[in-house]
Amino acid sequence: MNQSSVSLVKPGGKLESATNVEKREDVINEEQLLPNTTIVTHCIYRNDTETLKRCFEDPTSPYKDQMNELLNQRDDDGKSPLDVAAILERTDIVKMLIQFGADVNIFTSKGYSCLHYAALWGRLEVLQILVENGGNLYQRNIHGETPRDAALRYNQTESATYLELAG
Repeated sequence: MNQSSVSLVKPGGKLESATNVEKREDVINEEQLLPNTTIVTHCIYRNDTETLKRCFEDPTSPYKDQMNELLNQRDDDGKSPLDVAAILERTDIVKMLIQFGADVNIFTSKGYSCLHYAALWGRLEVLQILVENGGNLYQRNIHGETPRDAALRYNQTESATYLELAG
């Protein structure tokens, strides 16, 4: 989407032109995104729950129509937004992504799921959220490891213990 195609409706129904969009503090244009990110991953890296929520819920958001598509879109490293949020331990964003429909059981070409990433990085609170929302405890990566096995390989004993008890 280029900036000239953006139009927003201000409170009261007045149409705001694209040239005024960059003056709005609550709108992030594509040119302002971190390199190689979508608006979703940009918000994850910045831990910006407010903007992310607005992109999903605000009908005037220039990103509103593409948010569902971006929920499970993989980055150049093959990671989904949920994978990135799990690694960075963005618990509020993990909850929000799940609330808006992110798939907790998609996995990379190497078989890693967000549960694997949370386990091997020792993100216990994220693990709990993912398990409570149907995360597959038995998904195996290309090394034949479940999330618990990955946690053990990286000496994340708390994560491994939690996953053992959850199974």
